[in-house]
Amino acid sequence: MRLRVILCPPPKDVPFAARMTTKVTGVFFTMRQFRPLDLLHLRAVVDAAIAPGGEEFTYELAAGDGSSVLWRGYENAGDPRPLTRGPHDHKPRYAPDQTQIAFLRGEGGASQIYLLDRRGGEAMPFTRLRFGVCDFAWSPDSRAIAAVTPIGPEGPLPLAADADAHPAPAGAVHALLLMQMDGTWRQLSPDGVDCAHPAFSADGRRIACLVRRPRDPAACLAGLPTDGGIAQCLVPAEFAPGPADFSPDGALAFAAQPIGALAPALYTVSAAGGEPQPYGTALPEGLAPTLRQAPVYAADGGSLYTLLGEDGTWRLAEVRPQGDYRLRTPAG
Repeated sequence: MRLRVILCPPPKDVPFAARMTTKVTGVFFTMRQFRPLDLLHLRAVVDAAIAPGGEEFTYELAAGDGSSVLWRGYENAGDPRPLTRGPHDHKPRYAPDQTQIAFLRGEGGASQIYLLDRRGGEAMPFTRLRFGVCDFAWSPDSRAIAAVTPIGPEGPLPLAADADAHPAPAGAVHALLLMQMDGTWRQLSPDGVDCAHPAFSADGRRIACLVRRPRDPAACLAGLPTDGGIAQCLVPAEFAPGPADFSPDGALAFAAQPIGALAPALYTVSAAGGEPQPYGTALPEGLAPTLRQAPVYAADGGSLYTLLGEDGTWRLAEVRPQGDYRLRTPAG
C-alpha cells in the first residue's frame, strides 16, 4: 500500500478499521486506493481576484461535480468564508472603486454577469443577454463593463424579463459590448470578428482584446477605442499573442510564441502598435509563461506577474524588466 492524500472524507461504506483515517486541517490521510467517485468530492481553486487595496481576496472554488461557489478571505484575518451559494458562480472581479464584486453565474445554460455589494446582500443580475457572457472587464472608473458575448445573426439581443438564456449555437461569433451601469450598451467590435480577453487601458479610452476572423486560427492583439472608433491591430498575427494587460503608462504586456520559436516569451508593445519588444532578458530554458492568461502589471508598473511553467507545473512568478524573476508560490 502507498500513502495517498484525499481532499475529502472517506466513503461511509468503508469500515472504520479499514479506513485508517486521520483528519488534519481538512485533509484526510487514508491507506485505501483512490477511486473514480472520489473525483466528485475534490475541490480546486480555479480563479481568484485581489481587491485594489490588497487586503481582501475572492476566489472560485470548483468541485468535481461541476459546481462552483465564491469564497472571500482577508490577509492575516482568519479562514476564508463562502461568499455565494452557487451552484455555478465563477470569475470574480473587483470594481476599481472597491464597492462591488462582479462575477459570472451560470443559469439557464449560459452565464450572466452579477453584481454583489461588498458590504453584503444578495447578488443582482447586471446582464440578460440571449447567449450569456463569456468574459468581462471593469472600466477604470467602475461605471462600465466590457463584456464578451456570443451573438447570432440578429446581433446581441437582450432577453425579455421572463426569458431564459441558452447556449450559443456552434460557430457563433463573440462580440465585445461596452455596458454602462445605467443599462445602456453598444457594440465596439467590428461585425464578423471574434473577440476574447478584454482589458481596459488606465485612462479607460481603449480596450485591448484578442481578435480573429472566423475560420482563421491566427489571432491579432487589437486595440478598440471605447468611443466607437476603428479597431487597430497592435501586434502582428505571426507572433501568436496571448491575452494582454495595460501598464500604467499605456504600454501592453503579453506572452507570445512567434512562428519558429521553441517556447513562449514575454513581450511589450506601445499602445500605438509596432514591433513587439522582449520584456527583459530570456528566461532560463524550460521556463516559459502561459499563453492562456494575461500577465499582470504590479501597481507601480515596475514588474509583471505571470504563471511560469516548467515540466508541467505552473507557478506564480514576478518578472522584472532587467530579466530577473522571483517565484512567488512553492513547488508543487
